[in-house]
Amino acid sequence: MFELGGKKTLVIGLARTGVATSLFCAKHGAIVTAVDTRPESELADAAAKLREAKISLGLGGYSDKILDGQDLVVPSPGVPADSDILEAARAHNIPIWSEIELADRFLHGRLIGITGSNGKTTTTSLIEHILKNSGYATLLAGNIGTPAYWCGRIHD
Repeated sequence: MFELGGKKTLVIGLARTGVATSLFCAKHGAIVTAVDTRPESELADAAAKLREAKISLGLGGYSDKILDGQDLVVPSPGVPADSDILEAARAHNIPIWSEIELADRFLHGRLIGITGSNGKTTTTSLIEHILKNSGYATLLAGNIGTPAYWCGRIHD
């Protein structure tokens, strides 16, 4: 299992996955800062939940100093790979992990990832259906189902 304790972790994007990622990392001892370009007025419920978990927030844009001292960056799926903040993280040699890459380090069981331009939802649903009907315990997670951190097979 990977150790998050004490690692300064920046989560970029506070839609459903970003909130789940932030809470998961904080629960595992990371020092989390969560940022989003949207203002707090658009993120009030998420902001309250994150503050309750002692997560630092940067809302309404990114500070030039937001990457200072960060050990890990986890962007939400909607954050473009070529965004300025991710380009800056690369320039600072800060590891960037997808939420799935992070979740996999805590996963009990196997992970099947589906990528591509078209047909991911159909392919994912078909594979889950085939495995489930073949007697395997399955859990549909990610953009099609429950965020990976909310599923029951992630080590708590």
